[in-house]
Amino acid sequence: MVTIRASEQGLLQIDRARRRKGWLKQSEIWCRMAQTSRATLKRFWRCEAIEQGTFIAICQAVGLSDWEAICESDQGANELHLCLSAMPDVPIFLGRTADLVQLTEWAKRCRLIVLWGMGGIGKTSLVAEWVESFMRSGAAAQEFEAIFWRSLQYNPSLEALSEILTSLQHRNLIILDNWEVLLGGTSAGQVKPECAEFSQMLQQIGTSRHKSCVVIISREKPAELALLEGMNPLIQSYKLKGLGEDAIALLQHRGLQEEQSAWQALIQLYRGNPLALNMVASLIQEMCQGSTTAFLKMNTIVVHQLNNVLAERIQCLSKIELDVLRTLAQVGEPVSREWLQDKIEASRSQLLEILLSLERRCLLEILSEDTVLFALAPIVQKYITQQTPHSI
Repeated sequence: MVTIRASEQGLLQIDRARRRKGWLKQSEIWCRMAQTSRATLKRFWRCEAIEQGTFIAICQAVGLSDWEAICESDQGANELHLCLSAMPDVPIFLGRTADLVQLTEWAKRCRLIVLWGMGGIGKTSLVAEWVESFMRSGAAAQEFEAIFWRSLQYNPSLEALSEILTSLQHRNLIILDNWEVLLGGTSAGQVKPECAEFSQMLQQIGTSRHKSCVVIISREKPAELALLEGMNPLIQSYKLKGLGEDAIALLQHRGLQEEQSAWQALIQLYRGNPLALNMVASLIQEMCQGSTTAFLKMNTIVVHQLNNVLAERIQCLSKIELDVLRTLAQVGEPVSREWLQDKIEASRSQLLEILLSLERRCLLEILSEDTVLFALAPIVQKYITQQTPHSI
């Protein structure tokens, strides 16, 4: 059986062709027309070798008859080893152009990149889309020998990572997703006592001389970065925020009525969180006939899709951290540190540490205008106020 695979440049042609048709990367209609499976299409997109007849059918289904221009002509040159079975598929990706460019720039010179932010904000989707585009551009094969994607969600053990951690002296790109699974210490970003070896591993990645680039994805900023980053240009951490103006494309894609001012209010209410906006867009379609204005008139915030995300972060908090959240939820507006100092029984230094910890857990907003103020995002405030005192 003859097998061939797509070249990086060939994938760019395929991608343009499938976008013209409005198909997803593993579209069901594409599978039917090419008489193949979604699993094979996924292998095709990852530049893995597939049966030649199937390869030709995939190309012809999107209108590209010159399949030889799509395949890899010299598979021995700049061969990139891929281990991406754990990388999620991203059928639709909107915006974040500057973030994609920044990741490429950092990957070429950094040994450690940490991307952190609230659950549902799109961290994993961003990195997955970046890896796909990095490979399609051909830059990945020129820059790295291999790309590994590992998730800590189901097997958080160093033994499971032994293969890639021993390969740091090669020029590899290594993505470690779901770092938050390891967290649960006494302060934000601190690993559980039983996961102390991971803390040592992270410090070693940041301080040792190696050729690889390690990307860590987390819902909290790892505590080890306080010692690692700063003036070290080889280590970068980045808090991913909401979509902002790019969220308009998401609401358009979901088919909501064109209501620009209402859309802006909705995006601000949910801080551009893609998971939350997708959830509320479905609700608007079902309950408000697609009218965002009608939904906003209900004067309510729906957070049920984020309940588990928020519960995971809040269950690690100390009593005094919970007191700060409840106090901010009750007042319902930004307040100064001095105002909080009068309400919370804590020393000045302790209160500062608490505020910093809550911000690193993505539970607190720090607003800087004429003065520094502290507040909760509406979805966090709603979650805190709807809990009973004994449920958090």
